[in-house]
Amino acid sequence: SYALLMGIVLMVAGFGFKISMAPFQMWVPDVYEGAPTPITAYLSVASKAAGFAVLLRVFYLAFGELNMDWGELFAVLSVLSMVVGNLAAIVQSNVKRMLAYSTVAQSGYVLVGLAAVASLASSDHALGSSSVLFYLSGYAVTNLAAFFSVIVISNMTGSNQIDSFAGMGRRAPVVAAVFTISLVSLIGIPPTVGFIGKLYLFNAAVQSDLVWLAVAGMINS
Repeated sequence: SYALLMGIVLMVAGFGFKISMAPFQMWVPDVYEGAPTPITAYLSVASKAAGFAVLLRVFYLAFGELNMDWGELFAVLSVLSMVVGNLAAIVQSNVKRMLAYSTVAQSGYVLVGLAAVASLASSDHALGSSSVLFYLSGYAVTNLAAFFSVIVISNMTGSNQIDSFAGMGRRAPVVAAVFTISLVSLIGIPPTVGFIGKLYLFNAAVQSDLVWLAVAGMINS
């Protein structure tokens, strides 16, 4: 039914806004920068986790009987989100805008697991869904730590500009250490939870015959 397929496309677009997925991420940097940082932290963690939980449930359970390969759709959106988020984050001078584009890229990584769940070639749907849930759990803790570090440092400096974070290793070593570890985890450097989560996601993609998607995820990492 073309009407059903159109409805599903519109649902993907709606969920895309909710989870900050490209090309529906236009609102993210402005809202993250303009909102109070605690609200930004809530949007980046709770709202995104809820969006992915519903998206996983809808396409894994409700639309699972439709004999279509949703994996290809989510794989393309995954690569788009990773590329747009990572490249846009590089040029930011405001730390909240940088973390906003980081959440767009992180959505792309989570979509790798969702593509594995939705792929018709997947031999183990549980691997994809568990990788999504594991990564979301680790991401939630890591991103909250990053945003709370931003709150503390911004209160000390009176600015959200990245330049104002210089010298925090001497002025506030504990907060600087927490912020550094959070960023390293978001990048996915071992032995952090971000690295383990990405390894889990990429493994799920390989098991679902989406090797090219795993390679794209590693390049973006």
